[in-house]
Amino acid sequence: MEIAINPLSDVLGAEVTGFDLKADLNANTLRVLNAALAKHIVVCIRDQQLDADSFIEVSGYFGPLMSHTNKHLVDKDRPALNWVTSEDRDIHGTGKIVYRGTTWHTDHSYMPEPPKATILYAVEVTSQGGDTSFCNLRKAYAALPIDTKKRLDGLQALHVYQSSRSPRKNQMVLSEEEEKSTPDTVQPLVRFHVDAKAPNLFMSTTRLENIVGMPREESDTLIDALFAHADDPQFHYHHKWRVGDYVLWDDRSSMHHANPDWAEGEKRFLYRTMVQGEKPVLAKFEG
Repeated sequence: MEIAINPLSDVLGAEVTGFDLKADLNANTLRVLNAALAKHIVVCIRDQQLDADSFIEVSGYFGPLMSHTNKHLVDKDRPALNWVTSEDRDIHGTGKIVYRGTTWHTDHSYMPEPPKATILYAVEVTSQGGDTSFCNLRKAYAALPIDTKKRLDGLQALHVYQSSRSPRKNQMVLSEEEEKSTPDTVQPLVRFHVDAKAPNLFMSTTRLENIVGMPREESDTLIDALFAHADDPQFHYHHKWRVGDYVLWDDRSSMHHANPDWAEGEKRFLYRTMVQGEKPVLAKFEG
């Protein structure tokens, strides 16, 4: 079938309607959707009817599924299945309800081979609020002055599970087993996107600790400037969830954050998977 892909904004994001992931996903449509992901960064396939097993099955077509860090938020019978809910709790610490992912971040950037994509499927959504915001790090890099691009050329950064720079406190205390699965990893500060054939910033406010080989004060100043640049609304799209939305986004060229602004007592429940990516490739400035 021919897939109609319509932009959701001028910044990033595209919408697919009239497409049934369970019935219409094949080698050709998968190529089209992967191309749309590389181009638009966020792809929303509307009006899907998925249970946990079918969600995992169709997600697996986009690549091998990764494991999750917070094991108490993983289905014991389906290790690739995680969820995001309005009832998430810190079971190792205070036991209080926590709002996950509320500052700009890139999923699992501390892994040597971080995700290609994260996928959420909306089972239950709030009547208002609860949007997910996305930042286009490809456009953010392209908009940098030439002198800044030259300065960033060849730089690498240390990514950790909980950066000392993080604007939000670590809301989930890790178990000993979980800590073993969260290595510190050096990643390119400017990453070459292997599918889009384009450079982009590769950053996460909760994970990026410092620039390798740079004095800490200079490193902090540069990182602060890059985050401030990426925080400009000209690079952002805010996704308003509908029940049945199957949304996949490219972690290699974006940041995202949750907006926990729904009314008290409203319920929100989404399935989540992550698709394995490749080892990040350092982009070279070519003027």
